[in-house]
Amino acid sequence: MKAAVVTELDATPHVADVEIPRPRPGEQLVTVEAAGMNPVDINISRGLAFDPPLPYTVGMEGIGRTQDGRRVYFDLATQPFGSFAEHCIVAENDLIGIPDDVDAAAVLPFGIAGLAAWTGLTWKGGLGAGETVLILGASSIVGQIGVQLAAQLGAGQVVAAARDQGFLARAGALGADATVRLGGDPANLVVDLKNAAPRGYDLVLDMLWGRPVEAVATAMAPLGRIVQVGASAGPTAELPARPLRTSGISILTHTNFHTSINVRAAGFRTMCEMHAAGRLSVPYEEIPLDRVADAWQRQQTGQHVKLIIRSDLERR
Repeated sequence: MKAAVVTELDATPHVADVEIPRPRPGEQLVTVEAAGMNPVDINISRGLAFDPPLPYTVGMEGIGRTQDGRRVYFDLATQPFGSFAEHCIVAENDLIGIPDDVDAAAVLPFGIAGLAAWTGLTWKGGLGAGETVLILGASSIVGQIGVQLAAQLGAGQVVAAARDQGFLARAGALGADATVRLGGDPANLVVDLKNAAPRGYDLVLDMLWGRPVEAVATAMAPLGRIVQVGASAGPTAELPARPLRTSGISILTHTNFHTSINVRAAGFRTMCEMHAAGRLSVPYEEIPLDRVADAWQRQQTGQHVKLIIRSDLERR
């Protein structure tokens, strides 16, 4: 079969002919229909997560069909048999059943990316009715979904913060009540954040960390929560002790894989239902497996479009 393979750390995957993997007890061989590309795939290839064996087939998530005919979504393909291939291996307990009529490419954004927003806002962040929510890094796929979810899950005000002025001009259509431009003077950012939400932020979904979250820490409401899901602006942040103490701010670290499969399945299915009802959408682009190297490079530049890898098997 064809698969996108990495043979050394921090290398770009290339398409190679490999043997179809054989499932062990408790695992399923899944014929892959479509696979989603995510920042975590890059991190794994750099040796920053999951300690990948070499060589290995890249890809964590996808939609496909088991050998007994079930159509499934999965977000934890079993290494070294990842989802950027015609077939992959997934543990039976990590499969989420989906209807046959679901458009795979359209709903894959609600997998790893969407679940970071869903579980970050609800399961971890405890979003309450009427709260002021800041989506920090709103132009990312997680951020775009986060803006829409916060607006529809009862937030009183949703503020979208991003560098991309073009995205910010469209953020209102997603549900943002106000926007904040990132990338300028840090002192001005503090002012802009406070002007956008004078009463402070009750809940922040943070995909950036670094300098942006340093500014956010001074603009929080009492007992506000920062849910930390990404660090695209930098791996470290210097946070002032006084506002953290006096305001009772909580910083909650989050990763999807600390949630149960039941939580993830419920969130994914709910977002699919919202999409079917026209209430939730994300731009995406389908890319054939033989162009995976191009998609890999694009993913590292920061995409506002979900990249979907379609296996050669589906294009014959």
